[in-house]
Order: sequence, then C-alpha cells, then structure tokens
Amino acid sequence: MPTVLLALLLLFAPEKTYKIEYRFRKGDEYLDSTTRLFKMELIQGKSLVSFHIESTETMKRQIQEVKDGRPDIERVTIKDFTREVKKSPVQKEVGAVKNKAIGAIFIWRRVGERWGLFGQRSELTERHPDIVNRLKNWRDARLPKKPVKIGDTWKVSAKDFLEASGQPVPPNTAGDIEFKLAAVDKDGVGKIEFRGMWMYRTQDSKFVVEQTGTWMFDTVRGRDLSLTSTGNLDISGGQEGKGALEMKRVVTWKATK
Repeated sequence: MPTVLLALLLLFAPEKTYKIEYRFRKGDEYLDSTTRLFKMELIQGKSLVSFHIESTETMKRQIQEVKDGRPDIERVTIKDFTREVKKSPVQKEVGAVKNKAIGAIFIWRRVGERWGLFGQRSELTERHPDIVNRLKNWRDARLPKKPVKIGDTWKVSAKDFLEASGQPVPPNTAGDIEFKLAAVDKDGVGKIEFRGMWMYRTQDSKFVVEQTGTWMFDTVRGRDLSLTSTGNLDISGGQEGKGALEMKRVVTWKATK
C-alpha cells in the first residue's frame, strides 16, 4: 500500500472508544479493601480543636447469582472493619474499635426493590448499618453514559460521587466531579483521573471540599481495580478551620478460567 494512502487511512480512521461499564459473572470472587483518613482543625472561641479518624474495611465478596448482568446474591465475609479515633474533642475515649461482625459471613441479596443483609436465620440489615452502607452498589453513578475515547471527560454530581464511594452525603451538597479517561494500556486497563469541588452549609458555616484522584478500571472485564483520592477541606463563617481527606480502595480479583 502506498505510503501516502496509508497515512490518509490512519489520519481519518475513527478513534477507538471504550465502554466503561460493570460486568459481573456468577462465581466471581474478590477482596475489597478500603482505607480512609479524615483530619480537621476548628477554631472554637480561643481554642483549636482537632479531629483525626482513620478506618479500614476489608470484605471478601463472592457473587452467587447474577440477574441482567448485575449481582443478585452475594456471600460476604467481613475480614476487617476497624475505626480508629486518634483525636476528637467530642469523644472521651480514643483508640481503635473493631466491629463485632469481623469474621462473620453474610448473604447480601435483593429483596424486591431493596437489598438486605442476612445471617443464617434472619435478616440483619438494621443491625449492621455501617456494613450495609459499604455494600450498597451505587458505583454505577460515576460511569459515563456512553463510550468514551482517551481524553474524553464526563461529570458526576457530588452527591452521586459520595454515594458511589460509600460515604455519607451532607444535606444541601452541591458541586460536580469531572472524570477524564487519561490512558488505556495494552491489557485494556484504563486510567481515569478525576477532580472537582463540592460544598455544603450548616446553620452558620460553609464547608468547601476540593478533591482529586485516580481510578483504575479494567475495561475488558468491566471491573474496578483501585481508586485513590485526596482532598482539602476549608471551613468558613461561624466556624473557621481546615481539614484533609484521603481514601484508597483496592479490589483484588480471584483468578478465573
């Protein structure tokens, strides 16, 4: 083929697109581990008060049934669920508190339009709200609505982003997070960068958070691999202060044939 013709074909060839979506199979098994850090300093009167809280959550999840490409029943083993308070002006006792469910095995399944957590004999959803909050599969909210090329961007509301990370959403939260498909390697692993600013108000104060992060996603198998995020918190108004947030999630998949 003539060199000029080849160059023209390459020039006008459509750019490759990637469909960033989750795909699940019966029998999939993975270890889902998340660490979080939250620090905050507030000026109260003439005093400076500090908060410092860290947590670790590790669960083994086995997909037992799939419906319409989504998990319908999972077997969940709680490997670790520890919250450590290092500094707090409102909590007298500091130190690590381990969830009593560590070591327990649950069934996490759909019940009509909702999800429920079950033990051997009964439903335990209301007994373990922290675990239920982490298991809820809201992560679809941060996916792009259509296939994307390297360099493409899409936005997600701060509310959806927080829920997708298993975090509580303060009332009146406003703002967006912008995602960008930065690269895809030869194995189909996509590097997605994100950044954004969101805010919320209390009765007399304004809280502004700026976050950046990196999300690694297997575009071939439709799987999360990791997500890291850092953020800065600025507080103004009735209270003045600053803070920092960090999160790291690593998903380790069991090899399948």
